[in-house]
Amino acid sequence: SNENNRVDEEKISLLPSDERRTRGTCCGGIRDEFHLRNIFLEYEGNEAVFYSSQWHCPAAVFVVYRVVAATYITAWLLVTALGLEHGIVRYPWPVWLTNWSYLLLSLHLILAAILAVQATWQDGGFHCCGRQQTFNLLPSTLDTAFTVRHRLPWYVKIDWVLFNIVCLAAFTVTLVYFIGLYPQMGAFKPPLIEDINLHGMNLVVVVLELILGAVPVRLLHVVYPILYGLVYTIFSLIYWSGDHTRILYPKILDWNHPGTTATIIAGLLLVGAPLLQTVIFTIYKLKLCVYRRIYTCRMN
Repeated sequence: SNENNRVDEEKISLLPSDERRTRGTCCGGIRDEFHLRNIFLEYEGNEAVFYSSQWHCPAAVFVVYRVVAATYITAWLLVTALGLEHGIVRYPWPVWLTNWSYLLLSLHLILAAILAVQATWQDGGFHCCGRQQTFNLLPSTLDTAFTVRHRLPWYVKIDWVLFNIVCLAAFTVTLVYFIGLYPQMGAFKPPLIEDINLHGMNLVVVVLELILGAVPVRLLHVVYPILYGLVYTIFSLIYWSGDHTRILYPKILDWNHPGTTATIIAGLLLVGAPLLQTVIFTIYKLKLCVYRRIYTCRMN
């Protein structure tokens, strides 16, 4: 029916415009990723991707996920910041990259939850049974307006930057901690619940964000986590300069050995970050491939 076709078109509209143009293949639009314009925070297509589920679950259900995720991460942020899980610590809470990244994850989830609640409320999506997310688009959106780059609201751009940073930061924090730092602690004791939340659940939540949400991932947006890494590197150098015993991450970020530290940082930022961004982008593209196959089959 015409109504079913309209809904199916709206579902396809949650694909980025390059995906809609090349939706016969799972790898469509990859070459376009390397256009310089893709560094910037502009988006072709339906703005709803920034506050909706990719999978068209009832809007209220996705809002519940958003609120629960934001509440859980923020609660653990407060627990760790207030020192409720441990006694004496050697260095203050704000100096650790893990805590910086967890704070940004909390901010992203809070802002994403607010956007989802606002959009669902305005769309009348809160009622007992819920309903699937559908979106009203301009007639040209699905056909000829692919070259129009929409100006996103500033708060959506902020959330997009946070999303880019926390995705890559979560992978980095988890891998560096469990591969590089945890073995140095000796005896391989079971990780504390705080360690699990700061260095494990952060990655779990980010993977859920990548799979359940519809926020676009771009390869060139790796510049934002790289800038974030540079800011923390400069901060760690300044912090160390006041007291050369302040070694935050032994064998990784130890400015008493500047050559080794600079080499490691350069490797992480110039090699590790692009590789991890490629992994994140691959997860995103595979999700779109599955999404396209599901809804294309339904349309046929």
